[in-house]
Amino acid sequence: VKKIKAGTYPTPKELEGPNHAIRTLNLSRYVEEVASALMEPQSKVKQADVPGMVMLCVEMHRRYATFAEALIPTLLSCVSSGGDANGGGDTGGLPRRVCFRLLTEFVLHGVIADVRSVARVVNEAAGVPSEEGKEYVVTDANLIVTFAKTGGCEVLGVVPRSVKQEVERVRKEVEGMG
Repeated sequence: VKKIKAGTYPTPKELEGPNHAIRTLNLSRYVEEVASALMEPQSKVKQADVPGMVMLCVEMHRRYATFAEALIPTLLSCVSSGGDANGGGDTGGLPRRVCFRLLTEFVLHGVIADVRSVARVVNEAAGVPSEEGKEYVVTDANLIVTFAKTGGCEVLGVVPRSVKQEVERVRKEVEGMG
C-alpha cells in the first residue's frame, strides 16, 4: 500500500511472477485502502504508469470481489465531475484522462461488464446533442482521443486509418510474392 501511495506501480512483467506480493499476501483487509491509494497518489501519474496500474487492479479484482466496488464509483465520479482534462483540479487525485483510461482498460479486461458508463462519458465529451437538428459541441477532445487510443478499436470496432493502410500495403506485398 505504501508503494502505491508513493506512486510506484508494478510493471505487468513483475505482476506475472509467481512470488509477487499481490499473489502471495492476503490483502483482504486492505482492499479499500489499496483502492483509495490508487486514487490519491503522492506523485504525478504518467500515462506510462497506467499499464501497471491496470494489471494491479485486474489482479486485485480477480482475488477480491469487493475491490471493483471500492474503486469504480470513485473513478466514475472523477471522470464525471469535470475539472480539467489533465489534472484532478484541486482534489490532488488522479488526472481525469488517467481515470477514464483506467475505466476503458477495465472494460477491455472484463472488470467492468457494462459499457454504458464509459459510453455516457464519451457522449458527454463528444457533446452529443439531446435534440434532433442540433450540432455536436465537443466539450473534451482529450477524453475522446484517450478513448480512441485505448479501446476505440475493441469497443467500437473502429480501425484507425493508418492501420488500414498498413494492412493494405502488406496484403499487396504478399499478393505480389505469390
